[in-house]
Amino acid sequence: MIEEAQRNNWSMAASASEEFHTLVNNHVYSMLGVVTIDYLGHKVKLVKMRNPHGREQYTGPWWDEDPRWTDALRK
Repeated sequence: MIEEAQRNNWSMAASASEEFHTLVNNHVYSMLGVVTIDYLGHKVKLVKMRNPHGREQYTGPWWDEDPRWTDALRK
């Protein structure tokens, strides 16, 4: 569903039903898109989200400073 919305340039939003790695419960985030990467032979889908308030930063798996990010994956 997210990939279809991205292809059609539809606006997307998401919220967390409970706190998860600094995602705030019942707070709406803008969804900017989805990408599938190959990580160690496994396909991993990542959703890029933006906090419109910009005060908190996600610190869970695949956050900006996650050591799994390589220069090749960042492209």
